[in-house]
Amino acid sequence: MPVGLDPNSDVGMSAPLDPHEVYSKADSPPEIDVKLRDKVWQAHSKLIHVAIWARTNLVHFVSVLGRYVHNPSKKLWSAYSRIAIYWVKTRDFKLVSGTPHIGLMDLEPYGHSETDWGGFIDNGKSTGVYIFLLLGAAISWKVKLSQTACLSSQEAEYCTLSEATKEALSLRILMRQLGFTSFKPTTIFCDNKGAITMGLYPSNKPATRHIDMRKHLCRQHVEFGNVTTLFTKSADMLTDILSKQTPKPTHERHRDDTFGNQTLGPALGKIQHVV
Repeated sequence: MPVGLDPNSDVGMSAPLDPHEVYSKADSPPEIDVKLRDKVWQAHSKLIHVAIWARTNLVHFVSVLGRYVHNPSKKLWSAYSRIAIYWVKTRDFKLVSGTPHIGLMDLEPYGHSETDWGGFIDNGKSTGVYIFLLLGAAISWKVKLSQTACLSSQEAEYCTLSEATKEALSLRILMRQLGFTSFKPTTIFCDNKGAITMGLYPSNKPATRHIDMRKHLCRQHVEFGNVTTLFTKSADMLTDILSKQTPKPTHERHRDDTFGNQTLGPALGKIQHVV
């Protein structure tokens, strides 16, 4: 719990960060403020822990703000303060399985893959994200900055699909070890038809021949029948809250979808009492 904030207070914050706010190296001061940097490091270390293990709704902000922790600005510290208030407001949220979203598919893991193409304004790199759900709640998620700038949104989305494919294969192995024997392909939703086409068969070769062969992992496992890529509208992509700062309605809708039905789980107080 963030120090200095009363967990019983009725604080209000609609989203972790303002969707209209932009962060860049230009915000950093000419000289490092050591005291401010130490405060930022302390706050960021706490956010990393909860974002990795339990808070899908904080992953994007940890990724974005973490790029500037070595020379933070007062603007950056204000962002951490806002996240702290939001964190208190959503302190009772927990991942709850048992909420069906799309019917029988909830009986097996399925994922969403998306890329914020060129979203890192300092160098034009893209932020790729994926999230996998099972029985109505998130079980695996990741945010990764591309190693190089991608030349098109199609390329960026396709590279992220390959990263999601690797996670899908790991989850399939885990499920098999736990005794599940389904042989259905793992579904990965994507909102870029060009990337899906590339995953089905080689196409548009002159425009895509520069892509590293390792990124064609998705296409190979679509052929093997291990994964299948389906198109879905951008408005239905749960990964929006992992890839960008979204308005309140979008953030809350996707947050609720990834956390599951909060009324089905035990009260957080009971869990704390047991621990």
